[in-house]
Amino acid sequence: MKNVKLVAPLLVLASSGCGEPLVERQTITGLRVLGARYEADADPDRATPLAGESGTIRWLVASPEGPTEVGFGLFACAALESARGVPQCAAPPVAEASGSASEPALQLEVPEGARLLTAGAFCSAGDVELGPDAETSRCVASDAAQVLASYEISLAGPTNEPHRHPDLQDATLRLEGAPWAEDDIPCVRRGARVAVDLALRPEARDARPPEDPAGPWETLQVSHLSTDGKFERPFSVLGGDTEDLDVFVEWEAPDRATTAHVYLVVRDLRGGVSWLQRRVCVE
Repeated sequence: MKNVKLVAPLLVLASSGCGEPLVERQTITGLRVLGARYEADADPDRATPLAGESGTIRWLVASPEGPTEVGFGLFACAALESARGVPQCAAPPVAEASGSASEPALQLEVPEGARLLTAGAFCSAGDVELGPDAETSRCVASDAAQVLASYEISLAGPTNEPHRHPDLQDATLRLEGAPWAEDDIPCVRRGARVAVDLALRPEARDARPPEDPAGPWETLQVSHLSTDGKFERPFSVLGGDTEDLDVFVEWEAPDRATTAHVYLVVRDLRGGVSWLQRRVCVE
């Protein structure tokens, strides 16, 4: 039986299938969808779609080898209003895309409606047979690892003002106190426990309405994942009532020489998402 995973509307991963061992969520042991992000052509930093505009939904997919080329099939539609079950389309899809890429993407014109839904399948090899919903798409190759995914986000409207993706442009990332730039590949000892520090600027998140009980700012969830070794926990939360936007987390290097890929995915829990990718060598 294929190893199948379904991504819930907020991109919380759930696993099903035969013989899959229990693994910690912060370690990437198979094909994984880590995030999806809507970008308007006119304003890529805005997370909230506007009906009638053109945009692109970009997907972050990883494997135990890090970034990987996958077969994909995706569609987008106006979402059916429902609080239960797998998200469904309220009307025929307005866009479809399929192919092979390391950064799958779907271009679309945003339909009228309260919510936008995009869904489909990702395969470790081969093509995708696209179905009418997230549950029925499948990989053509019977031995391909398969991930089914859906991403749903509210359109701008009278009760939903546009907001922006978390801003990581000027974020500071450090490994053991040293700056960790995108092109850097620092090295650590086998089995070492090292500190990863992500510091965000106050402008990295949007303000919330004054009456919001969660606080004056967006709550941010920072998922930290790696292809090898292990973070001490799968995610950190920066509450809307705190001004401290530093995330400190320990990563334990594996006990063998390798290069591990690290992903930090920052969500505002209302559709906005941004991510950072890094590499670290273990010697």
